[in-house]
Amino acid sequence: MPNSIYTTIEKYARASVPSFIAPLGKKMIAWPRYWSQLKKCRAQYDLYKEKYTQTTLYIAGLPKSGTTWLEMMLGSYPGFSEIMLPEAVAYEQKHHESHTYDLPLNTFERFSNALVVLKLHAHGSPHNFNLLQKNNIKYLVIYRDLRDVAVSYIFYVQRTAYHPEHSLYKKLPIKDSLLHFGKTLLPQYVQWVNSWNQYKESPLGLIVRYEELLEKPFESLTCITKHYGISTTEEEIKSIIEKNSFEQLTGGRKQGTDDNKSFFRKGGSGDWKNYFDDEISSIFDKELMKLSK
Repeated sequence: MPNSIYTTIEKYARASVPSFIAPLGKKMIAWPRYWSQLKKCRAQYDLYKEKYTQTTLYIAGLPKSGTTWLEMMLGSYPGFSEIMLPEAVAYEQKHHESHTYDLPLNTFERFSNALVVLKLHAHGSPHNFNLLQKNNIKYLVIYRDLRDVAVSYIFYVQRTAYHPEHSLYKKLPIKDSLLHFGKTLLPQYVQWVNSWNQYKESPLGLIVRYEELLEKPFESLTCITKHYGISTTEEEIKSIIEKNSFEQLTGGRKQGTDDNKSFFRKGGSGDWKNYFDDEISSIFDKELMKLSK
């Protein structure tokens, strides 16, 4: 079954399937989608394997931090395709989050003859870093102003029936949602950022801010492709950026224009200023002070 069909099913489940059924449906398609994606990744390998020095492009990022956008841009290079680990889907459904996920020990062995873009919300645990190091996998970490993450996360979860926290957030007004996020997920997300920052001197890793990618996409993607050892041209980079621009991904909607029903809701930065008051800011500021430099 083509990967686009699974994407269509997931999009339908996000918006239309009752919340008590949707998580089961997502879990059921996880393995068939994985095998379909892996087959595609392997089929492209023989055609393009001589073109790339690294055949697995690993991305770690928090939810709603530009990871899907980056995944799509890297997946635009000839031969590369995205893939999702079914174990990660099961972990998210069981634990109601995926930012503390540890990769299976055989993750990169599975992709030895495939061109893969692997995007996960997994943290920088010793297990994950050592696995990347053992397999000599260059990786990219992307994160965003956690205040903007909170706003985007809440709107996404409220409209996504299969999300584990949908039943909680769909009942809450925006202020209560932000207060709850600030007291529960925010400390964990701060810890997530710090977990990867502890390895910032590793030559295997590259840390990118979403705001930098948004403001200077050409310079950022140039740096990213150089890190992964992808041989490319200015024209190819510009073409990939245009192909994956906010307007293209949303059918012509201008960046900054709000659509709470879309996966690509607004595509900007600083939107938190429209929702935060003094009470919310106080909670967030206290936690954000704990971010490592």
